[in-house]
Amino acid sequence: MRIHWHFLSPGSISLHDDRWLSKPWGVLGGSPGARSHKTVVRYSAAKEGEDPPRVVCGSKQDRIKVEKGDVLEWVTWGGGGWGDPLSRDAGLVAREVKKGLVSRRGAGRYGVVIGGDGGVDGEGTEKLRGEMRKEKGDAGEGEVFNRGGTWEELKARCLQETGLPPPKSPRELQFRGPMTGLPYFKEWQKSQGLQT
Repeated sequence: MRIHWHFLSPGSISLHDDRWLSKPWGVLGGSPGARSHKTVVRYSAAKEGEDPPRVVCGSKQDRIKVEKGDVLEWVTWGGGGWGDPLSRDAGLVAREVKKGLVSRRGAGRYGVVIGGDGGVDGEGTEKLRGEMRKEKGDAGEGEVFNRGGTWEELKARCLQETGLPPPKSPRELQFRGPMTGLPYFKEWQKSQGLQT
């Protein structure tokens, strides 16, 4: 779902959302859903004849300054799929396209080709599904959850896919504060190979 908030006066906003890094899981052959993302479109800073600057925001961020005329573009995360999309009834997909629930392009994710009349192009669908099955092979066969990759893979693609740097693991952070002087904490650090 895409939501736009148009700011009528200057102020600051806070964002508290989830699923910007991890994708909603697909189940039993389903594909993972889309991540959420938030962008402030700075119409207040636009120069004539140029597109306004776009600022990608984190999922949990406070005190974001906005000016009159700016727009917050919020795209919520989508649910993961259930079951193999290539086994979905092509007629149902065509009906969902007619109702505006799935785009013609989106029908392709199910291996369905929509004809000029809005119905299923049977020959095109059979061909596309064959190509998609061949490309997929046995990848993910027997997998209950499709998380869209391992944490390492998601973090490696994070900047490219979200516009945000990947989060740091607690192991990558420098510990500070009184706890660092406690004997059990020093022991734990040593056991984890975190002593510097």
